[in-house]
Amino acid sequence: MNIPMFIKNKSIYKKLLFSFTITITILIIIMSSFLYNFYAKSSYKKMDDFNSKILSQISYSATYMDNLAKNYCGAIFLDNGVIPLLYRDTIDYYSMGNSLRTLEKQTVANTYINSIYIYNNSLNLYMSTQTNGFYSTEDFYDQEANTLLNSIKEKNIKLIPIPRKIPVSELTSGIYDYHYVYSYLIYNTPTKNSTLDGAIMLNINADYLTETIVSLESQTHDYDSDIFVINEDGIIVNHSSPEMFLEDASDKKYIKKILESKKDTGVFTETIDNKKYVVTYVSSDMLKWKFVSLTPYRFVVSTIEEVKWTTLIFCLIVLLLGLIFSIIMSRSIYSPINILINNIEKKTKLNKNNDIANEVKFLNTVFNQIMSKTKELERKNKHNIKSQKNKLLKDLSTSEFNYSDKLLNRLKELNINLDFNKPLFPVLLKIDNYTDFMEQYNAQDRTLYKFAIINIIDETIPKDYNFEVIDMENNYICILLNISTSPIMEDELYAKIEKVALNMQNNIKTYLNISLTATLGYLIDKPNLIPTVLNDTKLLSMYRILYGHGSIITPVILNDINTDDFAFPSNQEKMLLDSLKLCNLEKAKKAYLKIMSVISNYSYNNIMTCIMYMVFTIYTNVNNDKKSNAIKLTTAFEEFLNKIGTFESLDEINEVFFKLFEEIINTLNKSQSSNNRTESIVKNVITIIEDSFSDKTLCLNIIADSLSMSSVYLGKLFKEAVGKSIAEYILDTRMNNVKNLLDTTNLSTKVILEKSGFEQSNYFYTLFKKYYGVTLSNYRLMICENQLNTADKN
Repeated sequence: MNIPMFIKNKSIYKKLLFSFTITITILIIIMSSFLYNFYAKSSYKKMDDFNSKILSQISYSATYMDNLAKNYCGAIFLDNGVIPLLYRDTIDYYSMGNSLRTLEKQTVANTYINSIYIYNNSLNLYMSTQTNGFYSTEDFYDQEANTLLNSIKEKNIKLIPIPRKIPVSELTSGIYDYHYVYSYLIYNTPTKNSTLDGAIMLNINADYLTETIVSLESQTHDYDSDIFVINEDGIIVNHSSPEMFLEDASDKKYIKKILESKKDTGVFTETIDNKKYVVTYVSSDMLKWKFVSLTPYRFVVSTIEEVKWTTLIFCLIVLLLGLIFSIIMSRSIYSPINILINNIEKKTKLNKNNDIANEVKFLNTVFNQIMSKTKELERKNKHNIKSQKNKLLKDLSTSEFNYSDKLLNRLKELNINLDFNKPLFPVLLKIDNYTDFMEQYNAQDRTLYKFAIINIIDETIPKDYNFEVIDMENNYICILLNISTSPIMEDELYAKIEKVALNMQNNIKTYLNISLTATLGYLIDKPNLIPTVLNDTKLLSMYRILYGHGSIITPVILNDINTDDFAFPSNQEKMLLDSLKLCNLEKAKKAYLKIMSVISNYSYNNIMTCIMYMVFTIYTNVNNDKKSNAIKLTTAFEEFLNKIGTFESLDEINEVFFKLFEEIINTLNKSQSSNNRTESIVKNVITIIEDSFSDKTLCLNIIADSLSMSSVYLGKLFKEAVGKSIAEYILDTRMNNVKNLLDTTNLSTKVILEKSGFEQSNYFYTLFKKYYGVTLSNYRLMICENQLNTADKN
């Protein structure tokens, strides 16, 4: 064989070896660099997203606290019991004391409130719910409050949270401690020529926000991490460490950078005390606060460094193996190259004696001819009739188009069997249990199954129909049918197409074991209405959630939807929340099913809105303050919310809700027994009765509202525990107080009745005789006789 010199010198072998080596080396370097940079950026972004999410949650809690405080300020400012304290010009310690004590009870019920100050300018008097005391301006233990009131004319501080340390006062020992609070002032703004009439200062516990910060800070898994809140002046207004409260951090470099930034959120790295940190911040426009997180940089880069060295070692090993592979492959490729060239020469008109310099150029010429033919085949393949047909139909179904001659010609080329001059009718098929379908089959298998479904549809629809089947991707398959122009009743049309749809469902279920839900749309008179009608049909298909898998949905179902103004069944909502708090799973399920039976009569949007509302209401009411249980319940709710978009029927929603109820009850059971919860509720009811029995309006409904419980459920719970109803217990308490005042005081009957919560009426006198067997007047005579007898004996 006449082998040219370049073959004897193995020039091709050297070129192959060099090419393989360089290529593998470059690829490994590029791949390793890409993977390293990608992982580094991903780690940094993940940490940033995590910190931003935590800060946003704290910001939300702060804004929620701010709204609560402002609403409460407005309520007490307009309270008829508080207004005399603000503006009266004479001192009546008895009535003013009663009003102050009433206000103090409200602060006890709202744990986020530290105290309330009321300032009366006419009397030069401060009143405080902290001590239930009255103070002159000079003697008031919180002189900073006086300073704030004096500054009202210089600056507007109405309903703005003012972070402060306020002294805690005891009547006997004086000031001994400080509380960290946010003070809100509300007042009638004085003019330049007038003075301040009066003001209310609401002090909110800073611990309310601190607990949120501590809870979320624990999720960072790094003890050097720090989360705190600063105001627009760089003053720390909240921190997990109380000693940092009101510390001035404005001189710190990273704080200056945050305050100077015009962005609402941001992240950057900064060296603080010789340690590198990642600084993340989120702003609150309403509060003008910045929520800041400091994460040690080493926490971010620790895994990155580990990946860097692992990647480096891996690349070196792969590079060595690549070199060995290059040598082996170069030799393997080179050995048959001569045989390959000879075979090609025999089958082509080319040979080495022509104008071809060497084997490489020879192979290149043949390869170019093959590639040209391959590209031509690929081009023809890309213009496959079926794929183009589906694409065109999908475009016509999803976007508006002009019915032109060019389009008509294209429809004929693709052999589309629809006459757009005649009415069209859409049938939309949805694959049921689509999430399971996605998990069970890969993309290629799903394509094959859809192809099979379309084939079955083609075989099932009667041949007297002109129709086209469109793969709309995801879980939708659309069928467009030509409808005869001859007059036909709407009911008859839907009945015929419903029969066809049922046959399709049965055949696909039989041969492929795939369930489909069919939605019959609306008649299309004009081609340009196709996208609009299909969109309406998609919305109609959402009612599968009510009718279940394998159903056939028609526009008739819309007649059964309740279009009245929606009102959420609040009684059942309270029953559901009560049952969950008391760990009664069966009653919770029963209340939930009653709610679902009501909302299922409304539109799909109302149903989904109510479901979301229930989730957040349950979460807000049952999530307790114990960190481990709160985190566990938060995780359970997050899992529920992640699934909510995949629900296809009410049965699925019910099943997930029931699992959520079980998780809530199991968590609550671990934190507190059922008997303890019942005892606690009963104890609270008795305390309210004993404190407020003189209030003539006190009743079961008022007590239930104060405990955020259903009145029916609370009444039943109390009677089972105590043996008498709440109304009976209130009456007993009032009657005992009447007897006690008759026995121990000389007060008039009218005063005694007022102090005991009774109206002076015939009903009371009848009730007194029923309780004690004598009339009220005879009972007073008996008391006088006993006193006279006692005096005679003495």
